[in-house]
Amino acid sequence: MTDATTASPASANGGLIANDLQYRVTRTAAREFEEALVRLDQSEAHRSPEMRALMRAGMESQLEDLRHQLAEYEELRAGRIQVLELDSLEQLPDALIRARIAAALTQKELAARLGMREQQVQRYEATRYAAANLSRLQAVADALGVQIHERVVLPTTTAAAVPIMSPRYDSELYRLGATDAWSDLERGTVLNKHFIPISQFGDILDPENWFLCGRRGSGKSAIAVKLEQAPHWRFRESVQGERGQYGEYLHIVAELIELQFTHTEIDIKHAIRRLWEWALPVKAMQTVLSQPDFQAGPDTPDVATIRSYLNCLPPPLGPWSTMGQLLAYTFRDAKNQLSSINLNIQMLNLVASREFISAFAALEQITSNNRLLLVLDTLESYKMFSQSMIVGLQGIIHAISGLITDPRMRHVSIKFFLPAEVYERAFAGLPAKIGSRTVFMRWRTPDLVSFISGRFLDVLEKTQAMPKAQFEHLSDGVAVAYKDHDGRLLRDSFWYGTGFLPRSIRNRMGREEDCLAYIFRHTFRRPRDLIVQMQAIVRLAVEKGEFPRISHSSIIEGVHDTSVLMVVLGDALSPFEGIIPGDVVSNARSMFFERRRIMTGRQLRQFAKDLYILHPFQEFDPTEFATVLLRAGVIGMSVHNGRSATYHKARFEYLMTDNLSLRDDQEYCVHPVLGDLFNMPSTEDALAIYPLPENRDGWLEDVAKI
Repeated sequence: MTDATTASPASANGGLIANDLQYRVTRTAAREFEEALVRLDQSEAHRSPEMRALMRAGMESQLEDLRHQLAEYEELRAGRIQVLELDSLEQLPDALIRARIAAALTQKELAARLGMREQQVQRYEATRYAAANLSRLQAVADALGVQIHERVVLPTTTAAAVPIMSPRYDSELYRLGATDAWSDLERGTVLNKHFIPISQFGDILDPENWFLCGRRGSGKSAIAVKLEQAPHWRFRESVQGERGQYGEYLHIVAELIELQFTHTEIDIKHAIRRLWEWALPVKAMQTVLSQPDFQAGPDTPDVATIRSYLNCLPPPLGPWSTMGQLLAYTFRDAKNQLSSINLNIQMLNLVASREFISAFAALEQITSNNRLLLVLDTLESYKMFSQSMIVGLQGIIHAISGLITDPRMRHVSIKFFLPAEVYERAFAGLPAKIGSRTVFMRWRTPDLVSFISGRFLDVLEKTQAMPKAQFEHLSDGVAVAYKDHDGRLLRDSFWYGTGFLPRSIRNRMGREEDCLAYIFRHTFRRPRDLIVQMQAIVRLAVEKGEFPRISHSSIIEGVHDTSVLMVVLGDALSPFEGIIPGDVVSNARSMFFERRRIMTGRQLRQFAKDLYILHPFQEFDPTEFATVLLRAGVIGMSVHNGRSATYHKARFEYLMTDNLSLRDDQEYCVHPVLGDLFNMPSTEDALAIYPLPENRDGWLEDVAKI
């Protein structure tokens, strides 16, 4: 590849490294795979030669992917690739990312050329420009100096063309929403029109509640976006929790944890607390300066004090630096001075400086008449078993708890969003009063029905698929459901009574199920799952000419679409290990095609070990993997006397407030998403596994007689 000047994105067999941080992380992962391969025969000597061969093949395949990613990034950075050949427009987003790398531009530098914030470019690249229209893509290409030579190949008249997607399906027109609440589509359009109708929003607004705890995909980011518009505060800012904000910061935390072994004076948890006790007031000061009230005309003495302090911060910090920059740069600088200055002393100096104390006092004066809200969305790429993640969160929680009781912050409210998957570990050993300030997100089934009804209603409006009078009647019903936080009536009035959905579905075992119950049991009952799943169903209905009504076959095909199942399962597992490679699925189908979906605790441990072999997780030992599967909600516990004519009922952690125990003699079962994705055979009595919600949320199960 070193002599090539032309490359094709279609030839890439792995992911795409977008920046130097990802390059370092990937290089470390490749080195760890190389070392693991050298030790494999010795470390796995207790396994059969066939099993070791399977493990080696899987690890070598992943190592090859990592090496390909590293080599491509190095080629691009060295300027040895001048031309990218595309086979379709789908490859254009990746080509633009590659072009930025080849131009030696950072995401921040590209953002400056486009006249937008760095976070927007980070979001575009993280989602492969999913929310960008054609004019935006052209603007990016122009900013990069990329020349695009168009060539349209028309279908021949001698052979029947087989389109991938029907021309009638317009992905923008029929889009139910984006899976990222920070995308332009969600933030600028959908969330302004409809809010996720969760019943707990009043509790979330309560100034006495500091923490919001929810699973990945449960709508925390949507709430963060919506809180920016809450009228309870004069000044508001929501800080996005993307990897671009916090990735380097968490990397430095991990390095400092390692340095504790050679620098015994390092108290990392205390240092993190001090860092956030400085960074949060600084972010509040930045929020004040960003208000139009203080951008025109002469500064008041208090505003001048804050502006002077922020302008004197060492570059690249200043009035407009991101939260991630405040954290990463300050910690990196402190790490570099460890040989001469104790880390904790450096952090203490941040909050004890005369300039900071004066600026903090000015912030108190300004907010006394202008209440301020600071929302911190969940740190993405969190991993439950990562020590840096847990230690980091505990330091943040201590910092927030201290700041809330600081008189200077009495007019500043903080909302910090925590991943539910790590709550138990993060709050271990902390005072109970801190936990009492936490709102635990619980999506009631009626709320989810309202949520997906509102999204579907938007598509009906955009496509003008209903007569005006009927549309207005449906719109009124959805509005009432949103207002009253009660979507129960929508099951019949919106979905079944209109024929949008059939009342029942004949499942693959030949048994009848309530349609919404069938759809919901193939999700983890999160808004993001429903968007992904229903989008696939709507697409099929449009292509078949059924829309706005949806047939049995479209529902079954959409629910069992492999790409949908992979996204839903990937979201469930991502807090523990990021993206699961596609080859794991094909290998799992070969390994588990004879495994039943119901097993004892002893069998579950073996199932977990076998699955771990297919994709060794970096953050924890394989003996912990069975517990991880329980925490992720992909394995549940059978309910005593829980069999009916149609279902085998089970409890899953994503529908509970408590954790499930792991006992050898207990009966467990595989979640429908995991079982269907791995093509595992059904239960011996051909029953469908049904994840039961807690008793207080059994409305759908009652009306569907489950």
